[in-house]
Amino acid sequence: MAKPATHTSFVLLSPETVWNLLTDFRRWAEWMPGVTRVTCSNYSEIGRGSLLEVTFGQRAAQVKIDYWEPGKKLQTAILSGPYKGSYCYILQAEHDGTHLTIEIKPLSNGKREHLLFICFSSPSRKCQQQAAALQQLLNNMVN
Repeated sequence: MAKPATHTSFVLLSPETVWNLLTDFRRWAEWMPGVTRVTCSNYSEIGRGSLLEVTFGQRAAQVKIDYWEPGKKLQTAILSGPYKGSYCYILQAEHDGTHLTIEIKPLSNGKREHLLFICFSSPSRKCQQQAAALQQLLNNMVN
């Protein structure tokens, strides 16, 4: 079974600022490796249960928001596409910034495990790439 990957970093921005970037789904392509576009039927009423269409190159996946606690936690589940899994972003305020934890959990149903590993690539590496890209974007907001 594919193992979850976790990465934690600290940014000199408030949890609200980090949350606003995480939930600006139209900007995911700027920091989420492989994502080229995200669409939602109603951006003004987005929250728990909302569905997004996330495009990875030429393939699209349906993504559901499973957990939505503004300024604290966002969890999404990939429901369709080449693989299934979840992404969780946990924000913790500390003094003058935010600890951001990203966790990627590939899901498996036995027979698809090998396919999942290939499609999800290395969740640990993907988590680190995503964290580095997001960290860069957040750092640019500070400067």
